[in-house]
Amino acid sequence: KQWYQRRVRGYEQSQSSEASGSAWMERSRTMASAPRSRMQVSENKMKKAQDDLVASHQIHISQVTNLCSIEAELLQNFTDGHLEFTEYMKKLETILESKNKCVESLRAQVACYSLRATY
Repeated sequence: KQWYQRRVRGYEQSQSSEASGSAWMERSRTMASAPRSRMQVSENKMKKAQDDLVASHQIHISQVTNLCSIEAELLQNFTDGHLEFTEYMKKLETILESKNKCVESLRAQVACYSLRATY
């Protein structure tokens, strides 16, 4: 039970630090470059949006890979007889909810980029 709590806690901490760290870096980069023309502003915004989407996708893959590792470990612990079925199901549901949140977050960012790209 403790291994699972440590793994999920570690995942949640890495998720929040990755999100806040990349956002801070993006703001710093944007503030450091002063655009010269309206066209350049538009191009810079589009490039930043693309970079943000690619970075989000990389973070998403890292998070889902980590969750898959936790899920595989959970399955192994169940098949080895270290967990009762009800406990296994509860933990599996938690992992699946976390995966869904990751997917929904990336989908929202893709939708946001699609809106930006049409303007």
